[in-house]
Amino acid sequence: MHENHDRRKKGIGPAAVAGRRYAYPVPGPPAGITPPAGLLRAVQPPADLDLGGLFSSRDYPCPGHPSGARDVLSPASAQALLACMAGRCRLQPGSELYGEGESPQRFYLLATGWVCQYRILAGGQRHNRKFALPGDLLGWRPVVGAPLDHSAVSLTAADLWVVDAVLAARLFRGNAEIMNSLIAYVAREEALAWERLTCVTRTAAVERVAHLLYGLFFRLHRRPARDGDRVALPLTQEQIGDAIGLSAVHVNRMLAQLRRAGILRLAAGYLTVLKGGRLAALAGREA
Repeated sequence: MHENHDRRKKGIGPAAVAGRRYAYPVPGPPAGITPPAGLLRAVQPPADLDLGGLFSSRDYPCPGHPSGARDVLSPASAQALLACMAGRCRLQPGSELYGEGESPQRFYLLATGWVCQYRILAGGQRHNRKFALPGDLLGWRPVVGAPLDHSAVSLTAADLWVVDAVLAARLFRGNAEIMNSLIAYVAREEALAWERLTCVTRTAAVERVAHLLYGLFFRLHRRPARDGDRVALPLTQEQIGDAIGLSAVHVNRMLAQLRRAGILRLAAGYLTVLKGGRLAALAGREA
């Protein structure tokens, strides 16, 4: 049995560790999957299901992919994807969607809310790999049934569309448009992962915080931050620290430094950008 599953049995897995050592909600079981009435017969996707931009980048633009650009699928391809949907899943804050080592036959498309993809290391430390936002894929593996290398827990209330991995794999093999979009999506994710790794290992703490917050703003609005912008950011300082290798105390100091410098303010669940150009420069991005 996978090591992470052994920890779960002993009560020291992700849920137990989160409840004991972190200020995260203790994960609970996800709500049941409820297939929407007439889903497979629908002529148009539901309004909140962004199939057209399913594989569009929701993070920084990569070389060759301009800021704000979107890969829009044709109606026929979007309809084909819709036929792979198995239903809908609603999560309350702190609900575990899946765990490391599991081999699911489905993956998910986030419709609303925030989900954290993370790993619990052997020593109990937590690494938040990515904060998933609406439009992101969760739990997809190139090989159907391959064990997952991370876990996922909702940070807010979240709605997800459940995708049958077997049906989707057949569709991807037979639809060049969708496959090309998926390849581009995965390539961008890989490039961004390398960028985050470089940031965490080779930049100062204040730059790490700026890079993460600027990136989250860009993903939410698909544009650079401007002076006076304000956005809901349901993250604790501990959750931020677990994404960039800093303690909550260190994150608090860096946020205070950014606030005193007049660059940004993070308070009461909202990020306020005071100087967008300076924030972009500190994050290693052009304004």
